[in-house]
Amino acid sequence: PVVPIVKHHHEKWNGGGYPDGLRGEAIPMGARILAVADAFEALITQREYRAALPVPDAVATIRKESGILFDPAVVQALEKRAEAMVAAAEQIRRERNRPSTTEIPLPNQPKGASA
Repeated sequence: PVVPIVKHHHEKWNGGGYPDGLRGEAIPMGARILAVADAFEALITQREYRAALPVPDAVATIRKESGILFDPAVVQALEKRAEAMVAAAEQIRRERNRPSTTEIPLPNQPKGASA
């Protein structure tokens, strides 16, 4: 179920979050993962008010909050895979921006005609 994950991803490992003040293992695992992923993505993405952090700096920032805001096991998993996740995301982004090598005719358009 997605609802508990989204609902509780602002809960904090130490119980200081919201909406229900859950702590530790009482926070659904999916919500704990989403909390770390959301923070990581926010840190490595440029914002109007600040530059994006390099991946090692973003991981270090999250590591400082391990056991306080974030599940230490989820932080440890991020530490192991952060660079690979960013590389995979960049590869997907490049592939999405690549021009198509196949022509798909639009309805009512002769084959070989371009839009």
